[in-house]
Amino acid sequence: MLRWSLHELPSSQHRAGLAGLALCINFLQRRTDRRGVCEVRSIDHEALEIAVNQLGMQELFDDVYAASEEETLVKVKWPKREPKRIDTIDVTDEKSGTTRTENRFVYDKVVPAGSLIADQDKGAVNGTKYWLKLWQGLVWSTLRGVPATRKPDIDRAKKLTVGDGAAAWCELAESPDTAIDLPSTYAIGAQAQSAENAPIRDRVRNRFLLHFWPFCVAIYVPTVLTRELKREFVGYALAMPDVAVLDTFVRDWQAVARGRGGEPDGYVPRDAVVAVAGEAGLDVVRRTEEIVALAQGKAETRFSLTAVDVFHVEKKAKTCDCTASIACCPCAG
Repeated sequence: MLRWSLHELPSSQHRAGLAGLALCINFLQRRTDRRGVCEVRSIDHEALEIAVNQLGMQELFDDVYAASEEETLVKVKWPKREPKRIDTIDVTDEKSGTTRTENRFVYDKVVPAGSLIADQDKGAVNGTKYWLKLWQGLVWSTLRGVPATRKPDIDRAKKLTVGDGAAAWCELAESPDTAIDLPSTYAIGAQAQSAENAPIRDRVRNRFLLHFWPFCVAIYVPTVLTRELKREFVGYALAMPDVAVLDTFVRDWQAVARGRGGEPDGYVPRDAVVAVAGEAGLDVVRRTEEIVALAQGKAETRFSLTAVDVFHVEKKAKTCDCTASIACCPCAG
């Protein structure tokens, strides 16, 4: 048995991770091929208690880090990688209506599954799940932008045996309060040490929760105008909910996520486009209030959030890193 309380957690990322853990376990319950134990025993306003064994923890990690290998066509070659083949496609000019042939380089890419995100994405009229694609792009290009951090997904895409869930179970069972390194793979803005050379560390039981906050963070795309007055997307604005009422948030977040429009603006969801990063937090608060008002009517309102932390993250590179991008790379297509 493992138990966490909201009030013992040090940041909004940890509290969102606790809510994300509950969401991921509830989603895992739908699988009929489960053999291990991984279930929510109790959840209330401020605490979550789960029952899990080693096999159940591995199944949870297999679900969270599930990935597949898919073909992608790109306009330019990826650095230091030869394409598996070159295809010729017909391209129609939008202005003139004329059609020409162009070459596309075909590569295999690893795509995070994000099954829970896909379930929350109602999709566009054409069937494309743009919120899922946006989430996949964030995970691969930013959260796991360093190739070494992608190993769990790559191994699963290649159908290799992965033991990260079992390792996490052992850490939690044997030394849950031990201090451990906190890399930026888990926490936004984390680094090995501070400017004063003090190491940045976390407790094992708390860092474990940071595997799950990406499943309940709202992703937006800030825009800028270029000198040519063309609009460009600039990184991602992550609206991190600071959870105040755990069970209410877990219940309401499904409705908040599913209430977003699925139609695209370019290659991202229209409802994800914002003028400035701060707008992302306001939109999350507005949507949450609408869900609460709809559920409670004229009853006394109890909001599940105390605040929303907004992080504007952007991968800086001199050249396009196509191997890191899933959905938001302008050279794809």
